[in-house]
Amino acid sequence: MEKNHHVFLTESANCLLCGGKNYSEESISLIRRSFFSDGELHLKIDKNCLSDSVVVISSIQSPATNLIELLFILHEFTARGMKELFLILPYLAYNRQDRRINEGDFLNATHVLKLLLQSGATRFGFIDVHNETTLNFLKEKNIPVHVVSAVPYLVQSVRQKFGNIECVVAPDAGSVQLAEEYAMLLGCPFIILKKQRKGDGSVAREELSSGESTAIKDKNILIVDDILDTAGTIVSATDMLTYAGAKNVYVCVTHSFFSHPATEKINKSMIRGIISTDSITLDQSVINSISCPLTRISIGPCINDLLECHTPNLC
Repeated sequence: MEKNHHVFLTESANCLLCGGKNYSEESISLIRRSFFSDGELHLKIDKNCLSDSVVVISSIQSPATNLIELLFILHEFTARGMKELFLILPYLAYNRQDRRINEGDFLNATHVLKLLLQSGATRFGFIDVHNETTLNFLKEKNIPVHVVSAVPYLVQSVRQKFGNIECVVAPDAGSVQLAEEYAMLLGCPFIILKKQRKGDGSVAREELSSGESTAIKDKNILIVDDILDTAGTIVSATDMLTYAGAKNVYVCVTHSFFSHPATEKINKSMIRGIISTDSITLDQSVINSISCPLTRISIGPCINDLLECHTPNLC
């Protein structure tokens, strides 16, 4: 027998279903958030549609507040007797803290997953996770984990905005799997740039081989990655490709933060255009400050893929 599922949205994720399937008002509820004068959170369910199985869609891009809110929600739903709790996080915060770069660094990637699991989540859904090996912690405990790709939707926009892409570039070894997926869908080759990240966060790059130089010279190039944060990796790759003779360099990422000083770096670079999803909420002032064309597509269809694949019967 199919279970009935109800979807709960936190206020931080309220805009993320835009562009996805239109669900009935009866199938979605908003968890409202306010703050007391001392800064404490106050949470309230918009409407009462509690069942044995629910879906929670949340954004924890600003984890200092949003992660605490989510932990409260999971604990509350568990206390109310919910047996199955499918948690969808379009962007998994702290996932980049999966290894110790400097002595004394904490491995917070696994700590976050432990907190979410201990708070009541029984199933997880993610979109283009930075490092999927961190999810082994959940899989080893036989917790269902679903990861979907935004690449097919991003490629549609790449074709519309950038035209004919002749080579896909992974700016580092961590982006190889993404580059392969883009290259397959775009029908072009891909290359991998080699880099070394220094302790101060700067990036040192190795020179291109003769074969790599030939692959990008006078070509329209697409740099792909899962995250654009301060843009150091993307801009250094653009500089190298431009110097090597690339005709045009474009960028496509899933999650874009544009953290300071990203816009300054991008505006000084030869990047001709950027496409990303709207999984990360940005101030309009940040969007307006980027000089090259920026297209942000809805993450809604990806969320819809997770909902349709694993919650076929919404209440």
